[in-house]
Amino acid sequence: MEVITFVGFEFSTRPDGLPALQEFYDFEVDEASLMTGAPGASLLGLENRQCDVAMAFGTDAIIAKYSWHVYIDDQLFWPPYDLTPYVSQNTLDEYPEIEGILNELVATFPGGGELATPEIVAQGQAVWQTLNAKVDIDMIEPEDVAYDYLVEQGLITE
Repeated sequence: MEVITFVGFEFSTRPDGLPALQEFYDFEVDEASLMTGAPGASLLGLENRQCDVAMAFGTDAIIAKYSWHVYIDDQLFWPPYDLTPYVSQNTLDEYPEIEGILNELVATFPGGGELATPEIVAQGQAVWQTLNAKVDIDMIEPEDVAYDYLVEQGLITE
């Protein structure tokens, strides 16, 4: 069975990209079945049914739009690439309340600051897919999406 796979140009050759993924998970994409393109083109290929499998970021809004399946990296080939708040020590010294506020925010996401597992990563990606879809697909302003999320999570009141 031929499985047409679409990935970004760079990913197809990077040492930590497709070649390493194939070696780690012991599979091979036949060169005749491999499509490459600019960043984002793989998602258009999947959307237009030009391929069966496509490279995507787990937080891409289009995944939520079409309810596409994202395979879980259950053997942890990649580290989780979650967003992490960073505040300089000088800022924390001046505004110590920031630490608690950011910790409350982090706690609203799957895992709530625990060490990442494949399941927690997948759940977090689903949250970000939904939030990104509100901006990218529903065309809601990012600050409105953020505000609604903070209200829903009980971090702020309306």
